Amino acid sequence: MTTPKLEVFSRRVTTGRRSYFLDVEQLDDASRYLSTREVRHRGEQDSPPPRVIVAEEDLGQFRNGLEEVLAFLRAGTSAAPGKLAEMRRIHPRAYTPWQAEDDGRLRAGFARGEEIEHLATVLQRQPSAIRSRLQKLGLMSG
Repeated sequence: MTTPKLEVFSRRVTTGRRSYFLDVEQLDDASRYLSTREVRHRGEQDSPPPRVIVAEEDLGQFRNGLEEVLAFLRAGTSAAPGKLAEMRRIHPRAYTPWQAEDDGRLRAGFARGEEIEHLATVLQRQPSAIRSRLQKLGLMSG
């Protein structure tokens, strides 16, 4: 097993009580990975913070999963599996990761002036998800 060679990029995200460190590190074999850790402020931490490591080749799927979780949290939907199943009967792609093809269809439809509800039907997602994605893509303001 190779050992970390160097940190190639780091970002610190500080909140009121915690700091999160997002570090890209490179191994001797030139492979890279994301390492995350949390540091609590005001003496709340007794031991070194645990690290979560995501391999570079897995970052795309990790990002998709994280975006899905964020969309779920923003929607304020109950985590009850029955509720999600019911929602997917109406919107089959609810809370699934967005793909480049989905973004292309959304951009094209929005450029043609299609209504949010129509885009939601075509893309099999909730209208709120369409609005959220349009905002993320910079096509619509919040």
